[in-house]
Amino acid sequence: MVAPESVDKKPAETTDDVPTFDDVLRLAGGSGRWQLKHIVWLSKTCINLSFFLMGMIFLGAEPEHRCADGFAADVGFASLPADAPRCPSAGANCSRWVYDTSDVGNTVVAQWHLVCGRKPLLSLLQSVPMAGGLLGAITTGMFADRFGRRPVTLAGSTLYAVTALASCAVRHYQLLLAIRFVSGVGCAFSLSPLVVLILEIVTPEWRLLIGLLIQVPFALGVMALSAMAYLLPNWWHLQLAMAIPTLLYIIDFWVMPESPRWLVRTGRLPAAAAVLHRIAATNGAVLPDDDALSQMLQRVYEAERSQKVAAGANGCLSFLGQLVQLLRTPQMRRYMLVTFFCWLAAGLSYFGIAFDLGQLSASRYVANCLSGLVEIPAYIVPWMTATRWGRRPTVCALFLLAAASILPVVAVRDWRLSLTLGLLGKFAVTGAFGLLYVYTPEYVPTLLRTIGLGAASVSARVGSIVAPFIIDLAREAHPSAPTVVFGVLALLAGLGALLLPETAGRHLPETVAELESGAWLRQPPDCRETIADLLPGARRDQRAAS
Repeated sequence: MVAPESVDKKPAETTDDVPTFDDVLRLAGGSGRWQLKHIVWLSKTCINLSFFLMGMIFLGAEPEHRCADGFAADVGFASLPADAPRCPSAGANCSRWVYDTSDVGNTVVAQWHLVCGRKPLLSLLQSVPMAGGLLGAITTGMFADRFGRRPVTLAGSTLYAVTALASCAVRHYQLLLAIRFVSGVGCAFSLSPLVVLILEIVTPEWRLLIGLLIQVPFALGVMALSAMAYLLPNWWHLQLAMAIPTLLYIIDFWVMPESPRWLVRTGRLPAAAAVLHRIAATNGAVLPDDDALSQMLQRVYEAERSQKVAAGANGCLSFLGQLVQLLRTPQMRRYMLVTFFCWLAAGLSYFGIAFDLGQLSASRYVANCLSGLVEIPAYIVPWMTATRWGRRPTVCALFLLAAASILPVVAVRDWRLSLTLGLLGKFAVTGAFGLLYVYTPEYVPTLLRTIGLGAASVSARVGSIVAPFIIDLAREAHPSAPTVVFGVLALLAGLGALLLPETAGRHLPETVAELESGAWLRQPPDCRETIADLLPGARRDQRAAS
């Protein structure tokens, strides 16, 4: 991993400026082989996450079923008359179902009869991990900042591995429900600090690209899941196959580093120096002698501590105060309400389309594999267009493209065309979802940026929680009704995004007062570094800009 702007590994020229951690990291070789091997290895977590979040597409597939009340106890599905009811009529009960497992295999639906009146229990199995992930996402940042990225990631990975393996042997619905909730917490604790760790060990010019590329293993995992489900039609065999890769987390106890950036920030300078020496050795760089390195790290630590003190002296708010501040002033309130809706629509539509895509194809295995495939360009293409034409028009166009792709599915009768439109909608929603992660922090003021992004993320998680229930409830009215819901949400989000500011090339607002004044938007775009300008090849001089 050699940065496009420079392949020179000589120490940077010294200046009178206070060094930043990125300056020190460049002395250790910048982003090189050490970073590459750790990023590749640690990205396995994204593959495991895809198994966990998307596995219920196959684990919970609904086989053809008939009510077998009134027939012999050993009657099979093929022996039932064609007019045998799938579900009992209103006011009646069915005590026994038989299933045709030739198409989707033996799933949790057949295991616990999650059909007809018990169908909401299947939606609950899909939503509970999202609820666990929501709880984990709310708390993981606090623990990762306090105890470090490495221990929190290892704790979350261990928790997820144990629960994933335990779920293979579960024979009670309530126990599986509880395990999936805990697994969701473990996934959040293993993923969120890991992403922060990965972004903290690379230099700024690589940060955005790495942030995009570490999502690609998720898409590869979705594709691999289709093959696994095809080969393993029994749900607990598939669950075991999805759980076995979590055993690789054991190796992380020996190979996962702590973020040297976090170590410096918390004053653990000898430990940070040790990590930097390992980075330099692998990257083929030569660090200054120990005394000089210690002095540099001490200056970085003191500078960051001074910035924290200054932020506190200038009105650093409590957690609740920050939440209130997001909605207190009119312009900020308008931006955040639109933002929350866009994130809600993105989360609900993304998971809704993913769960519902199998209904648009003759083969849910092919549909899911293609669903993962279209995510790969969806992580890259929108960022290129956003850099060229701006954030707001790109987000609007993606949401509107999603709506234009999804809504016509209602009138289409050919499954090939339906699947093509559904995949185009999945591409657009995935692109919009990913772009929101960069776009949102660009217009939220500095002191509210973390809490603003966190609140927006909560909106998306709420959408992912309710998506399975919306699919079931809407489908009761009409088989195509879920598609209409997702399409309308995408349409409204695309129109609502027109109310957001354009941030490309502009100074990021520092305070709510600056945002309310609008002065930052009236200034002509310049070359100041924004979050999305960290793509390799974006030329800038950080010291001159400061």
